[in-house]
Amino acid sequence: MKFLITMNMPSAQGYLVHQVTIEHHAASCRQLCEMLNNDVFIMGRLFYRKKTPGMENVWQDRGDIILNTSHIGKVAEFVEFEKEYEEDESQGYTDNRRPYSHGTRPPIRPRGTGF
Repeated sequence: MKFLITMNMPSAQGYLVHQVTIEHHAASCRQLCEMLNNDVFIMGRLFYRKKTPGMENVWQDRGDIILNTSHIGKVAEFVEFEKEYEEDESQGYTDNRRPYSHGTRPPIRPRGTGF
């Protein structure tokens, strides 16, 4: 089953959190929750979503990944929509077509500076 996991740790771009999409052998969110509560680390298969030149979404398998459960803030079953929906007030809004409710911020730590 595919899960969208929000990690409470800075992304490479400097955002406070980042998301990963993994495939895991858990049969449901409830079962994965039990595993997260019982284990310090979980292992899954990492997938990146990419767009082809024809604007079609394809999945790129990036291999196995081990996640520290103490950094996981939120988990949801990944659901891929068949088509893009028009924006309306029930779905929130975007500013200049960016999915942020505020302007972009500079990274917390500039890239390449280490810790």
